[in-house]
Amino acid sequence: MKDIEIKEVKDMIEKTETVLPLHYAVVDNPIEIELLQTELRDKFLENSNEVDQVGKLPINQWSVCQFDVSENKDVWYLYNLHTDMPGTRKDRYWNILGSGEYEHWNLAEVELNIPLEGIDRKMQGAFVKDDEGKRYLVHRGRFRGKKTFMKIEDFMNKFSGEKILSGEGKKLQEFAVIACLDDNGDKFIQDVVKFLNEVKRIKTEFNNKG
Repeated sequence: MKDIEIKEVKDMIEKTETVLPLHYAVVDNPIEIELLQTELRDKFLENSNEVDQVGKLPINQWSVCQFDVSENKDVWYLYNLHTDMPGTRKDRYWNILGSGEYEHWNLAEVELNIPLEGIDRKMQGAFVKDDEGKRYLVHRGRFRGKKTFMKIEDFMNKFSGEKILSGEGKKLQEFAVIACLDDNGDKFIQDVVKFLNEVKRIKTEFNNKG
């Protein structure tokens, strides 16, 4: 077979090859979750506009920081470790986001509860890894409107960002991707803000419906 024919065959094979999709899995190991949560919190603090907040902190250290994301627009992030929860509520890592200047945690627009260990489908936040080792912060898509909860499928249908199917125990679960922890600080914060704005848009549409 002539060299030119061999090249043509190779080109045809390359064009018809199927690129295998990435596989994702929810992180459920308590040590790995703690390390990822520490990295998540520190990524916010280290890229904030309040340098006095920057520095290594223990995992049980309450912290809050502010971001100037664009002209006249601010976003804040708050972290806390919730243990000894009342009733049947489980211990959790608590990450919340809101718009404007931070005033109080109850003005949060996005709440990311992440279990200290294992899988808890009642908590909306999670860490996911792909088979290339990249780590992601994700959300299940359940949000409360002014009067009632929004159905997860309603949120996912309106969400214009990236969505993935991830292994979670013996099930496949759809998640909305917030940001990749392996991206640089600027890209990470931009993606978080995009997610926050998407949530605000979808919740506004939901609250105004009917």
